[in-house]
Amino acid sequence: MVTIVAEDGSGNPDANSYITEAYADAYHEDRGNTYWAALCDDDRAMCLIRATDYIDKRFGDKFRGYRMQKDQALAWPRLAAFDDDNFTLDDVPAKLQKATAEYALRAAIYNVLAPDAVRTTPSQDMSSENPNGDSAGLIVGPLKSKSVKVGPIEKSLTYEGLSALAIANSRGSRVTQSTIINDLFVPQYPEADMLIEHLIDQSVSIRLERS
Repeated sequence: MVTIVAEDGSGNPDANSYITEAYADAYHEDRGNTYWAALCDDDRAMCLIRATDYIDKRFGDKFRGYRMQKDQALAWPRLAAFDDDNFTLDDVPAKLQKATAEYALRAAIYNVLAPDAVRTTPSQDMSSENPNGDSAGLIVGPLKSKSVKVGPIEKSLTYEGLSALAIANSRGSRVTQSTIINDLFVPQYPEADMLIEHLIDQSVSIRLERS
């Protein structure tokens, strides 16, 4: 039995979620997200915990203001945190609660919200002394290009190599997959990310790459 301890604005050292299961249930019911309703109680609780963990790991050092208590378990509640209209962001802001519900739904669907980098996939030659091949066959980055030839059928996939990624990184222009944090392998979750964006301290150095 997974137990949710929702943060109530007091800086609870035992809190493991920004919202209760009841809040998440009502949120998704209002929006017709039937996938959430089909989950068992423990699965929903685990998804809320994973969503909360993800929020704090990804945005914890970028939120406005400062943690309220030294021993609080989560990044919120905070002191000296104000929204764009200069109103105090008390307790657990509504946008944070909504974002937690959105991330939890995606945790239910995808399981891992911040997946590891693409794993290396070496070419395998069982007749060779080195069945795993060498680094020439490794897939080390996101898909760069794709070509298809008809008659005879030919398919070609090109991935960003380590050298290309290193060059991009050295120039301060890493390939980004998130509009909020300059991180190579963190996917976008627009429904949730756009809510969190209002809670980010814009004075924090966050590079937003725009074409």
